[in-house]
Amino acid sequence: MGLFGFISGTEKRDPFSQREIIVDNPLAKKFDESQPLPAILKTNENPMSHQVTVLVGTTLLNADGTRRQDIIPRCGPFEPLVLKQETTGSKKRNAIKVTRHTGEQIGYLTAKEGRMVWNLSLYEYQFRALVARITGGDGTGKAIGMDLILITAIPGIPEEDIRDYINHLLLDGNGA
Repeated sequence: MGLFGFISGTEKRDPFSQREIIVDNPLAKKFDESQPLPAILKTNENPMSHQVTVLVGTTLLNADGTRRQDIIPRCGPFEPLVLKQETTGSKKRNAIKVTRHTGEQIGYLTAKEGRMVWNLSLYEYQFRALVARITGGDGTGKAIGMDLILITAIPGIPEEDIRDYINHLLLDGNGA
């Protein structure tokens, strides 16, 4: 199954537990608690954290000709999104595309977040992304964009704990 699970359109599961991200990371290592962690992994002692970040590439066309500007407004508040390593058309291995569970691409993580997700995925960190809010598109000519809630969990965190963390964020209004 790789680092993260696959999403099947026929399975009915909690959308927060559906994971699909960097499934083909050739550098992935099995997490070994007896080995020292690189310094980047020691900076956050919390088992889970989140940040709000901007989605980039929202004005581009998808390979099938669909406009991301038409797809983004159909996203719902706090809708779970899918993170995948870009495997075509990008020379950057840390390009992480963001799609809806329908497979429609809506953009990319920023280069900074893409590097973080790629590097931490080497150590089996888990990630979830949710819609925080839709931005722009207010009739002033500004393009439609999106802010995301990007959740990071250390290796081995049970899916139920990640789901509880997300629910806590949403109930407390701390996500966006």
